[in-house]
Amino acid sequence: MKKTHKIIIALSVIGFVLLKYRIHVTHSYFYLFLVWNLFLALVPLAFTEYLQTKQFDKYILLLLSVPWLLLLPNAPYILTNLIHITKGTKMTITYDFVLITTFALAGMLAYFLSLNQMIALFRIYYTEKILNTVVLIIAFLNGFGIYLGRFSRWNSWDILHRPKVLLNEVLQYLVHPIMHQNVWLFTFLFGVLLSFGRIIFSSLKVTK
Repeated sequence: MKKTHKIIIALSVIGFVLLKYRIHVTHSYFYLFLVWNLFLALVPLAFTEYLQTKQFDKYILLLLSVPWLLLLPNAPYILTNLIHITKGTKMTITYDFVLITTFALAGMLAYFLSLNQMIALFRIYYTEKILNTVVLIIAFLNGFGIYLGRFSRWNSWDILHRPKVLLNEVLQYLVHPIMHQNVWLFTFLFGVLLSFGRIIFSSLKVTK
């Protein structure tokens, strides 16, 4: 088992324990959504883990990367749950911060590992320069996807469930960028965060 997998498992277990204790003390199930968020965060990783066991033609791999990309924002999305930190009951802000951050770190690690795995699959077809550009684009696409999930309350599966409504909203952001400066500011800042995060993740060499 890779070191990163062990860290993700450890963080998940710690998060579950912290959440269970919080529920025991407060009798509130408010933060139970963190478990669902973590599950969704691990889906893209499970997907790339599976892809690594197979061999695909370049075009098939490109096709398979589409649903992966749509699901990928769920991983770093957990970090935005910090906005709920003031809604705690009977627990200190510090405790809730540690609770959310534990889940968020597991999600962020799942994002970076899944991204690296997908890039590794494409490395035999494209140059490193192209892949680095793609990684950068993916970071900002994820920033945009996270905004849609956190503030517009869209889910990944809405691309199938309500595609016209979703597309119309996205087009409004694109056609009227000045009117939606907050969208692009969030997208930019989160894209930068994910870009630097991957650099740090890669430098730590914890994927072995």
